[in-house]
Amino acid sequence: MAVIGHPYANERIGMATIHAKELAVAAPFRRLLGAEVVVAHGLDTDALGTFSGEVPRPDALIETCIMKAELAFRSLDVDCAIASEGSYGPIERVPLVASGVEIMIQYALMFGMLSSIRRATAMFFRSRKPVVRGM
Repeated sequence: MAVIGHPYANERIGMATIHAKELAVAAPFRRLLGAEVVVAHGLDTDALGTFSGEVPRPDALIETCIMKAELAFRSLDVDCAIASEGSYGPIERVPLVASGVEIMIQYALMFGMLSSIRRATAMFFRSRKPVVRGM
């Protein structure tokens, strides 16, 4: 249930993604804040780097997230945007263990606010299926 009178109630929140990340975030934003997540279509966010490193990022994770949010601002008529960026690979000091970091930002022009969350995971390969644990 959305918070009555929440500042984001009935607002459109932009997101620049080509990987359907809106499917993971739209429902909670609608349910908890009463906001609609809209996607800026026709943008190649992989041009800002890929999580596998095949296309290098122009900057660090958080700065690249900000660039994605700015793409949403330029493409949509919104005052708030969200963006995420991740990085995955081996942990140098721990053999056979990979890790990942996912960052999501919320950039609200209407409040002059930038907030971020970070989630780190480690993947342990003990069997055919990787076991993922949050860190």
